Amino acid sequence: MVCIGVYPAPQPGKGRGLLTYAALDQNLKLLALSQGSAEDLKAYASGQSTAVTAINSPRRPSLSLPQINPQAGFFPETSPVKKVRGRMADRQLREHNLGHPVTPNSEELCPAWMRHGFRLFDRFKSLGYQDYPEESGPFQLMEVYTQATFTLLCGEPPLPRKSLEGRLQRQLLLNDKDIDIPDPMRFFEEVTRYRLRNGILPLKEVYLPAELDALAAAYTAWLAVTNPQSVMLYGDEREGQVVVPVGLMLPKLAHIDQIAPEYAHLDND
Repeated sequence: MVCIGVYPAPQPGKGRGLLTYAALDQNLKLLALSQGSAEDLKAYASGQSTAVTAINSPRRPSLSLPQINPQAGFFPETSPVKKVRGRMADRQLREHNLGHPVTPNSEELCPAWMRHGFRLFDRFKSLGYQDYPEESGPFQLMEVYTQATFTLLCGEPPLPRKSLEGRLQRQLLLNDKDIDIPDPMRFFEEVTRYRLRNGILPLKEVYLPAELDALAAAYTAWLAVTNPQSVMLYGDEREGQVVVPVGLMLPKLAHIDQIAPEYAHLDND
């Protein structure tokens, strides 16, 4: 089994057609961590005999479904939502202070990265991938939201994803889960007074934000297939459900207000 995580939004300064993907085996060994086109990803995924793919993007536009909350029994003290917009999954994640960009009800109104995600889901469906959970299928497909994954692994909102400390924190969270990636604490062992003064920092083994998001997506997929009790599904399957680790789930994560600030820019990309 190969677990593939995909972060479809392009990195700053990179080609708009590029995405980032990571692959883990059933023992959490890193098989791939790369940037490429959708065709590159399709070629990699189609070469697997058994795989589950997690994409950090909405599956389709909102259908403006009425609000229901099947998870209310788990979180009786959810915070109110000021504006009821987007998909049901968006609203439920926001109610539980896990944030999520609003998914418009028309593809034309969606930002470019969401439209790219819609096409990715269609590509994987054409390869024979079936929506998670599908017990008998060798190829499964799911939607994830990696900001929620990191929040629940940490137990509180993580540091800003683009900052050096945020990258180190996220990499440490993944390394602590026995994922086959470098220990970010080595960074501090190599920082000297001379290097810091001259701006020579050992960033070679500190992953980029998109790489960390792709790894978190792959890890969420691994959790979902190896221990289904450790994840929860948000939303309605007609619009697309979001797979989120239960982790250190808390009724209230007081530091998130509706949407993680570092993801807010994606609405306008």
